[in-house]
Amino acid sequence: MTESSERSPRKHLAAFSLVELLVAVAVVALLAAVAVPVYRGYTATARDSVLLNQVNSMVVFQEDTRLRTGRYGAGEYDGARGINTLRTAIGWAPSTDDGRTYAVTADAGRTWTVTATDPSGRRLCRVFPADEECATP
Repeated sequence: MTESSERSPRKHLAAFSLVELLVAVAVVALLAAVAVPVYRGYTATARDSVLLNQVNSMVVFQEDTRLRTGRYGAGEYDGARGINTLRTAIGWAPSTDDGRTYAVTADAGRTWTVTATDPSGRRLCRVFPADEECATP
């Protein structure tokens, strides 16, 4: 018997080559590069929606206060620090104490401004009754 016939034939192992592995990693990286900014955009929009919903509920209380007193109320809400002067001024409190803060300023019955901030630092500032974004300084 010859030496070559004594050896068992080498079985072909199923495996990925280095090039195939690099291509797969590149595809995953490309998908992540596209998906992460889109996801962050969705979460930012969701945060803004929560802030806007709370601010829109505040509008009803402000208009009621103006009808009763002739002027808009001003105050703050910060549950973490135990501040809720908005409840005294206009009778408003957020539906949940979830770390968001609200600051309201008002002039002599013409307009009022609210700045709402979520725990991540995202802010929403609106001027009412026109319901416009605050001017950026």
